[in-house]
Amino acid sequence: PTTSPAPEEPTVTPSPSVTEEPTVTPTPGVTEEPPKTTVEERPDGSKTETTVSTSTNKDGNTVQKTEVVHKDADGKVTDSNIKSIITDPQSGGTLATVNVKKNANGTITSATASLAADTSAQTQKALITGIVVRQITQAAGTDNVKVSVKNKNSSGTSTVVMNTADLKAGKKLNIVIRQSSGKYVLVNAKTYTVAKNGDVIAAVKGSKTYELINTSTMNTLSRKILKTIKAKNTSKNIKRSKTSKMALKKTLNMDNVKSIKYTVSKKSVATVNKTGIVKAKKAGTAVVHAKVTLKNGRTKTVKMKIKVKK
Repeated sequence: PTTSPAPEEPTVTPSPSVTEEPTVTPTPGVTEEPPKTTVEERPDGSKTETTVSTSTNKDGNTVQKTEVVHKDADGKVTDSNIKSIITDPQSGGTLATVNVKKNANGTITSATASLAADTSAQTQKALITGIVVRQITQAAGTDNVKVSVKNKNSSGTSTVVMNTADLKAGKKLNIVIRQSSGKYVLVNAKTYTVAKNGDVIAAVKGSKTYELINTSTMNTLSRKILKTIKAKNTSKNIKRSKTSKMALKKTLNMDNVKSIKYTVSKKSVATVNKTGIVKAKKAGTAVVHAKVTLKNGRTKTVKMKIKVKK
């Protein structure tokens, strides 16, 4: 009998394994809207390119960046300005405005930021918080940003200037008044320490402009002020029963002075009162000392030798 061949087993093609697509979470700091660029060309061939973009930073706040690039007729960059406005997407309030200037090589030549009075974390009694500092430096692209904070207080709205490079946890700071002339005036002997979370707490009054400076800058400032403390006269002749005043040279800005204490070496020869008036009592010599204490606690003593004549 003829035997029929056994039917072939069908070839089974294995089903490819199905891989689920991973969920992609947007990375903070990535531009949410495509940047828009406009170009303004001039007759001489130079032009200005302005690019506006919007992104979300690592803290979830919105950053609107406007970059203005200037180019010469050959298309080479001469300089650029970048303005970043950081806002809270929930309240719509502006947290900070950051301005950065760069030269032709792209090197930052200036970085500043400003905070409005209602965003200075006053509910926490902080002039500025570490979170805001972090967002400012991220937007600026540098840790060296000069920040100006408006601060509402019981007697006005003051301005406090500080540098983010000094706002590191544990850093010691001092406060001074910055006059319109650019000179600094001492305020007190307090030292303000930056908190672990980067917050800076310091109370200011009035409508003045203050500046928080590091201890190195304060030491340099103190030395300069101490050098201005000099006696107007190092010696004087006074007749018996007459008076004279021990005065200091006008090189000293009295706004930096907390107190002056006068003493005399020989009270039998002369006396001195709290305002520096010396009264001669009898013939002889004596030395009048003036101990000047600055508002930051530093001191210097100067002297004037007196000779009492009959």
